[in-house]
Order: sequence, then C-alpha cells, then structure tokens
Amino acid sequence: MQENNTGFSRIVEIIIDEQQWEKFLNETKDFNETVLTKRPYSRFIVADCLKKTLGDEYTKLLLNAVHSNQQGAVFIKYPNVDDQLCDHLKLATAFAHLLGQPYRDETTQKYFAAINLTNNTHGDSFLSEPYEDLRLHTDGTFYKKPVDWVILGKVLQTNIQGGELTLHHIDDLQELEKLLQNPLAFSPFLFEASASKNVGEICNQSIFFKSNNQLAIRFSDQFAYPQNKEEAFFLHQLSESLENSPNRLIDPFPVGQLVILNNLFWLHGRLKIKNKSNFTRQLLRIRGSFATVD
Repeated sequence: MQENNTGFSRIVEIIIDEQQWEKFLNETKDFNETVLTKRPYSRFIVADCLKKTLGDEYTKLLLNAVHSNQQGAVFIKYPNVDDQLCDHLKLATAFAHLLGQPYRDETTQKYFAAINLTNNTHGDSFLSEPYEDLRLHTDGTFYKKPVDWVILGKVLQTNIQGGELTLHHIDDLQELEKLLQNPLAFSPFLFEASASKNVGEICNQSIFFKSNNQLAIRFSDQFAYPQNKEEAFFLHQLSESLENSPNRLIDPFPVGQLVILNNLFWLHGRLKIKNKSNFTRQLLRIRGSFATVD
C-alpha cells in the first residue's frame, strides 16, 4: 500500500495492493453479508483485521486525514473485485468501524445501504432519478444527531455514460464570504426527509455552523424547506454557487474505490447519467459518527 496526494490537493489517496487485499479477504472469509448484518460485533472484528493488514501508520494517516479540516477526504483504491456486495461491504465496514460508529440507515434498516439504480429507477429523491443531477449536498441534514462522516463505494456498474461523483470542500467556495454575510447563513432552516428515508423527525438547524472552531456546513437542496421567499433565494444562491464553482471536483468513481468524506466540510453529489439504454449501478453507503476519545 502507498499513500499519495491525488491531483485534488485536499484528498489523500491510499492504495491497497493485491497482497494486502488477499490477506484481508482470507482473514475475514467467515464474515459474509449475513454475519455482518446480524452479528454486530463481527464488524469490529473485520476492522481489527484491516488495521493489522494495513498497519498503525496507515490507520493513523486515515484518521488524521478524515478528521482534518484541511483534508477531510480519503480515496481508498483496492484491486477490482467481482460484482458481489460482500467483499466491498467488508472493506467499507472495516473502515467505518475504524472511524467510529455507523448509524442505522433508515432506508434499509441496516447499518449500510446498497442502492440499486437502473434506467427504470424513479423515487422521491434525486438519488433515485438517474437522468437528473444529484446536486452537491451533505448527508443526514434531516437528522438531529450529527453525521460526521460518510463512506461511499461502487459495487457494480455496467453500460453507463456520465454519473460521475462530484465533490466540493466548503472552504474552496469562491462566494463563501458573500454567503456568510447573509443573515440567513446561521439562521435555522426546516429540514425534513422524503418518505422513502423513513425518518419522521423534523429539524430546525442552520446551514452554516461551527465544529471545533472550524466552519462547517449542513445543506441539501432536497430536504431544506424554506418558509418564505428570502429563505428560498438563499438556498438557491448557495446551490448555484456550488454547482457552478470552478473548484467543484469531478471524479469517475470506479468500482474498486471507496470515498471517505468528513461530512462537516465536504459536499458530494452525482452528475446525471447520459445514456438511456439499459444500465446497472449499485452504490454502497455507510455513515455515522466519530469515535469519542476519553
């Protein structure tokens, strides 16, 4: 494994080589999807196997990078595997439990979500609309609890044009100072999930806030409900600034790559899929909170 700076200066890249990948899979061969789902302690076991495989140096690199406001994002590249969920899930689960504690994903009622997308997919959020952009956002805006990090992976992808991952660090937004001068920047907005999220609570929380004395953001164009014209125009201005920013990053996000993001500083999205013929795509998502330090 090696650590590199990618072309995206804030993002750390960690590469798992063939030997390390085979060692990790061999040591976790008894932990399939069913075991990981139904036996919670097994998730910490696979995390320990990964830590021993990678070593303390790279575990510290990962944790420091994800916690850092200056970085906050890590690309994990590993040898391409088949299109079965299990091996991808084991790796994502291991990294999640090195970071902290995953939340139950209400969409699936599991600690992870495997999201399928085809040319016939439709739903009540842009995640399920493949021919529309999924605009830059942070995860879990409709939760009262903080979502500190999110892990995204690609299990399967065939016959797709477009659909790239988009990323933006809040500090790189050119119009940030102008947005922060708006009195609505730190005022509470109403956030409510769509029905498919299975989250009944409604939150009133600000778009911008401070976390450990650093500027953080909570934003989704889908789940923030303005109560007047002024709020609507502020949300529109923020979303347009992000989508049209010259500092928005675009990554092809292939199978065999995990993306780990600090959800307080990084926004993510997806470009629309261009071809309308038969395609398949399965996305893996885990999100949660950082481990508390005594």
